[in-house]
Amino acid sequence: MPCTHIFCYLCIKGVAARNRKCPLCRSDVKIEYLKNPKIIKQESSTNVNQYKWYYEGVEGWWEYEIRSCDEIENAFNSGAIECDIDVSGYTYKIDFKNMLQYRIDRPNRKRTIKRDLSCNDRKGIAGILYQ
Repeated sequence: MPCTHIFCYLCIKGVAARNRKCPLCRSDVKIEYLKNPKIIKQESSTNVNQYKWYYEGVEGWWEYEIRSCDEIENAFNSGAIECDIDVSGYTYKIDFKNMLQYRIDRPNRKRTIKRDLSCNDRKGIAGILYQ
């Protein structure tokens, strides 16, 4: 963050979109800053089989960030028909039967999801564009 505090991108994105303040020091956060975040570390998946999960965007696929990807993969491997994940302060339903995701409070806005070893047309990870 401009104030030097470090957060998970999805966590701070949710907070800043709501109140535009750093949750620690309460300094202002400009929404423009979140469009070009400073990436500190690229995480790698802990999935044994290296499958990743993707949700469809306007012009390609977004890869879920590692925590969400692992939660979805664990639920899928357990035979669940659906699971819930928390992203940026919202709860999303992951529907394995129909391969869809939607926010619990906005069930009519659905996105296609997929499970794949790799996705050549992915845009980025969880809203952060690949550069």
